[in-house]
Amino acid sequence: ALPSTSSLLSIHSHAGHGLRVDCRCASRKAPRFLSYKILGGTGSSVFRIEPTNGTLFLQASLDYESIQSYDLLVEARSSGANNLSTTAQVRIDVIDVNDNHPVFKTLPDSYLLLESILPETTVDFITATDRDSGLNKQLKYSIDFGNVDNVFRYVEQTGELAVAKPLDLEKKAFYQLRLRVTDGGSPALFSVVDVAILLQDVNDNAPIFSSNTNLSPSIENAQAGVE
Repeated sequence: ALPSTSSLLSIHSHAGHGLRVDCRCASRKAPRFLSYKILGGTGSSVFRIEPTNGTLFLQASLDYESIQSYDLLVEARSSGANNLSTTAQVRIDVIDVNDNHPVFKTLPDSYLLLESILPETTVDFITATDRDSGLNKQLKYSIDFGNVDNVFRYVEQTGELAVAKPLDLEKKAFYQLRLRVTDGGSPALFSVVDVAILLQDVNDNAPIFSSNTNLSPSIENAQAGVE
């Protein structure tokens, strides 16, 4: 009534409750009157079987990141005087789908940089994680906007944010970067984060007298009333 070897099935992790799983537990050569039931296995609370025809149905949510496969021990029993029965192992593999957005790590409120910081200096590794697997968790990083004059670079493969050009507080003292991370799924999922960067002044400009400043010679140890 049931195949003597294990059956291998697959189901997508986003499948909904009540989905019919093409188990084919009932053999075409099986006796006419059979009843089916699940005796046990890791999927006994996740799947149910139709007693009259052996069709499996999903009755709980799936999460590939938690469990990648389930096993069932299924029994088929004939009616009548002989009341014969047989069992088969059924394995159901969960197929991962891109159902998790990448998540950036926790960041400080802002970054404070000296305007004298040298190009190629790393500001931070602003990275993310993704609970999916395979291509779905492969991440790429980019800057959406805010990178005026391209003074920063954000490495696509590593998430390293670094200074790309000399900074000048007198020209621009504050940057608000919108960073993006995109996974490799199809369709791809993404997340964004805003990063504030403030420049701190260094004493790099000598004082200059204005052209209309009136200068008078001074006399050391001058006394009051002396012109």
